[in-house]
Amino acid sequence: MGNAKYPWGFEVDDPVLNHPILQVQADHKQLGQVAYVLPQAKHSRFNHFGFVKYITDRICRQLEEKGDFIGSRNNVVQFAKIHDMGHPPFSHAVEYVLRDLTKVDHNERALQLLGSNKKDKSGRTLPDVLEFSGACVNFLKEMLEGKRIEAKIVTDKSIGADKLAYTFMDADLCDFYQTPPDWERLIPFLRFIDDYGVDLRKTPKQVIDQTALLTAMQYFYFKMYTEVYLSPESMAYERHLQKAVELAIRAEVLSAEEVWDLGDDTLLNKINNGNHSNVEKNYLAQEAKEVLQGLIMRDPYVSILALKYTGIKKEQVRGQKVIEIEKRFKDEFLNTFKNPLRLTELESAIANDIKGIPVLCCLLPDPEKVVPTDVPLYDAGKKITTLRTESKGHFHALEEMRDEHFAIRLRVPPSEAELAGRQADKIVASFFEHSKKIINRSKKPEENLEDKIKIS
Repeated sequence: MGNAKYPWGFEVDDPVLNHPILQVQADHKQLGQVAYVLPQAKHSRFNHFGFVKYITDRICRQLEEKGDFIGSRNNVVQFAKIHDMGHPPFSHAVEYVLRDLTKVDHNERALQLLGSNKKDKSGRTLPDVLEFSGACVNFLKEMLEGKRIEAKIVTDKSIGADKLAYTFMDADLCDFYQTPPDWERLIPFLRFIDDYGVDLRKTPKQVIDQTALLTAMQYFYFKMYTEVYLSPESMAYERHLQKAVELAIRAEVLSAEEVWDLGDDTLLNKINNGNHSNVEKNYLAQEAKEVLQGLIMRDPYVSILALKYTGIKKEQVRGQKVIEIEKRFKDEFLNTFKNPLRLTELESAIANDIKGIPVLCCLLPDPEKVVPTDVPLYDAGKKITTLRTESKGHFHALEEMRDEHFAIRLRVPPSEAELAGRQADKIVASFFEHSKKIINRSKKPEENLEDKIKIS
């Protein structure tokens, strides 16, 4: 990957990006299941690494010119290469299943890989090649652990190189209908003093308004999240994938540990061809294949019910019956069912109540993330305010749009939609009954989730 629009200066002999631990990400699509909604979204996490590296280097050089950055630019650039190396196939969709089965998330996985003994063709581990490239491995470890503020140059959720790279690269390669703001014009105004932020000072001939550009960028981020990454179609495919992975692991077609290093296509092939000699486990393996078909055949379950905030209710949204929920219930529901293993239990309980019609429950695991974070604002080298303070209406508008976007959707196979629609009231009652039971049970400290999860 490398062209005039996305230069990344990939050196053929770059020992870090060429290390087998990093090369795994060449088989992971950057947008995961979104590629089943937008087939043109084929670029990989490895492509993403290169563009993040390029942007990080540009930012650090600008900061050095201002005298803001007195640390090692090379450490931050090397961190940019490895910052996302812990992602499994299909990124967060699969990560949430693995996290709740193995207690390891992508950050912990990255730390494991940093200490791995896996070697390249020259017999070098990843720490070996990082040190060869002039980086301090202990410093990179602290950055991965979130102990170094320098990591924000890459990871900040509004002006970090990672955010800039994936949002604007994804928008272009997905043919997103909105033209992105000219984010490169913001780079000369970035500051790294006591925090990572933006300088408000203007030159006499300056036409750019830093605050206006920041709010335009954040609005663009929001639209990318709600209409691409976390669209209802993407969330449907995510749930098909999550459930298939979980069932395949329980069927022992896969082990949770091996999934981390599989490519996207390899994972799907293993599930789709999995069988087990044990009758009970083979039943789970076949169920995994069946639910996976919604993804690989691009034929996801259809939404028949949408649960949305009180006050935002409409009688019908795109053919779905809409049910009101209070924010308190939403908070409890998300806190409990951010674990997709509990969603599987809920889906099974509802399916039993409606005589076996398969059900998927699709939701945003963390709706707060669609609203970008605040940004420190500087003048004459001193922090004087923040973007949220200066643009209260902007953040309020994004929060209102977030609430309008939020929904918990119940989906069924297209062939069962008419029958399920006639049982809508029964499905709603079943949903609330079993949700509340699982929520109440999850509050008990003695609950062992893995022992309690049931699959009927």
